[in-house]
Amino acid sequence: MLNRRSFLQGLGTIALAGGLNGCASRSGEPSIFLLSGSIPPRLLTDFQKTIAEKKVNFQSERQLKELLELLEKWLKNQGQPTSQFSFPIPFREQNPAMGNLVTLGDAWLGKAISNGLIQPLDTSQLSNWSKLPPRWQENMTRNAQGQLETEGKVWGAPYRWGMTVIAYNEKKFAQFDWRPQDWSDLWRPELTSKIALIDNRREVIGLTLKKLGYSYNYSDLKQVTGLKDQLFAL
Repeated sequence: MLNRRSFLQGLGTIALAGGLNGCASRSGEPSIFLLSGSIPPRLLTDFQKTIAEKKVNFQSERQLKELLELLEKWLKNQGQPTSQFSFPIPFREQNPAMGNLVTLGDAWLGKAISNGLIQPLDTSQLSNWSKLPPRWQENMTRNAQGQLETEGKVWGAPYRWGMTVIAYNEKKFAQFDWRPQDWSDLWRPELTSKIALIDNRREVIGLTLKKLGYSYNYSDLKQVTGLKDQLFAL
C-alpha cells in the first residue's frame, strides 16, 4: 500500500528524472512548468538533490488552464514538435523559453493529445514505471485521439489525485429530515437554486452519469438515455 508521500516521491522520479534524461534547453537547464502549490516545495528540493548534476528551472502557473494555453501557444509559435526525445510536452532545442515537462490535469489530457500539444513518454527510460499500480498506468495509456486504449502509448505520469465530493452546511439542513448521501440528492426540488457546482464540464457530466448509474468516465455519451435532460434539470 502506498501512502500519499511515497506515491508523490515515486512519481517525482518517474515523471521528472526519467523525462529529463538527455533533455535541456539551449541554456543547458531544463524547465518544468507546474501548477502553483500542486507539489510540496520540499519534494522539489529533494528531487533537485537526486539530479545534482543538472540544474532545473521550476516555473509555476496559477491554473491548469493556463498551462494548457502555454502548450497551445508553443505549438502555434513553433509548429508540430519534432524532437527525437519522447517527452510529454512540445520541445525545441532552439527555443529555451519552452518547457521540457508540464503538469496537466486529467480533464485536459485528452485534448492535449488529440491536438498534438504533447508527446508520449518512453517508459523504457523510466525505471520505476512498472512499480505503479495498474490503474495509474492504464489511465495514462491512450490512443492518438486521447481515448483510453490498452495498446496505446503512455502520455504522462500521474503525480497526485483528488476526489469530487458533496460538501454541505449542516445548519442549512436542519429544516429537512434527510442529509445528502448520493449525487442524485442534488436534483431534489428543495435544493433548487441553493447549490453550487464546480466549473468543469467533465466533473458535472461525470456526477450526472453517476446519478444515472453509469461510470464517471463513461465515454459514449450518445448512448446515455436522458443525459441531456438531467443536465438541464440540474
